[in-house]
Amino acid sequence: MKTIEIIGYKRANLGKTEAKKLRQAANAPCVLYGGEEQIHFHTPMALLRDLVYTSNAHFVRLHIEGQAYPCILQDIQFHPVSEMILHVDF
Repeated sequence: MKTIEIIGYKRANLGKTEAKKLRQAANAPCVLYGGEEQIHFHTPMALLRDLVYTSNAHFVRLHIEGQAYPCILQDIQFHPVSEMILHVDF
């Protein structure tokens, strides 16, 4: 399977208002589950294009502020009308 590299940035503030601001700036709020703690981060939606809009499955290597995490896409939520990415779980 192919591996896709995605760069993410940790989120300082969580919540609905902050997530809305991220989406308006063309960033997708994300969460990395597993390990000892959950990591809340955001990534530009353009970097998710090759991962989401394909019929193939891919491994993902997340680079979040100097740390690399091997993972897979677990869940993705889309807006029901505009089909914009609302949230991604790894």
